[in-house]
Amino acid sequence: MMKCLYLLSVVFHIVAGCALSSDNLKEITRHRGDSVLLPCSCSDLNTKHQKLTWKSYRTGHAEEVFNDKRYRGRLQLFNNISPANLSLFISDLRVEDQGIYRCSTEKEIKDIKLYVKGCELVKKTEVEHVTVFTGESVVLPCVCTDIQDKPQGLKWEFYRISHYEEIYPKQTGHHRNRVKLVTNNSPGNLSLLISDLTEEDQGDYTCSEKEKLQHTQGKQRQHLHQYHLRIEPDAIYVNMTHIHTAGAAGIQISAGEENE
Repeated sequence: MMKCLYLLSVVFHIVAGCALSSDNLKEITRHRGDSVLLPCSCSDLNTKHQKLTWKSYRTGHAEEVFNDKRYRGRLQLFNNISPANLSLFISDLRVEDQGIYRCSTEKEIKDIKLYVKGCELVKKTEVEHVTVFTGESVVLPCVCTDIQDKPQGLKWEFYRISHYEEIYPKQTGHHRNRVKLVTNNSPGNLSLLISDLTEEDQGDYTCSEKEKLQHTQGKQRQHLHQYHLRIEPDAIYVNMTHIHTAGAAGIQISAGEENE
C-alpha cells in the first residue's frame, strides 16, 4: 500500500510540473569580471521539471543562452545535482551581458534583470596642467567613478609634436620601462606613475577607457582624462602625492628651494 502511494506521489509531481518559487529578487547588479548566480527553482523540491530554458533579452530579441556563442565556457546549471534547482551561473561578466534573463519551465516563467557595471571615468571637462621637474616622478590620476569597477580597453597615450604614441599597457619610445599603474587593491584606479622624468616627457597625456554600447552595432563610448605635463630643469624639488577622495583623484604639489 505504501509503495503504491509513493508511486502515485511521484506520478503526481511529474504531471503537476515545476511551479517556480516566488521571491522578491528581480534585479541583480554586478561588476565587469565578476560572477553571478541567477536564482530559479521549483517551489516543490521533489518536483522534476519536464522543460527548462534560459533566455536572454540583451538586444531586445530572445536568445537561448546555451546556444549563444558569447556565453561559451561561462555558463553552468546545477539541476544535475539538485533537479529542482534551475539556477544559472554566469562567470567572467561583460558589460554586454546586461539585460533581462528568463527562466522558463513547462508551467511558469521568471524574469531577472541583470546590471553589469563597467568603468566610467570621473568626468573632467578640462585639460589639467601639471608642472614637475627632471629626475622626479609623477602620478597622473585616472579613476573610475566606482573604484571597484574593472576597466576594459584601458589606454594611456602621449602626444607631442603632432604624434600620438601608446605608453601603457603597450610601452613604446622613451617611456619604456618607466611607466606603470599605481599598485593597490582597487581595480578602478588607473592612475599612471612615470618615474625618472626627462625634458622629453613634456607633452600631453590621455587616459581613456572604451566600453561597448548596448544596441549600437559595436559602437563605443570613450571616456578621457587629459593632462598637459610641463617639465622644468631640476632647479627646485617637488613632492607629489596621489590623493584619492570619495571616488575621485587629485594631485598635491609642494615645492621649495634647494638647500644651498
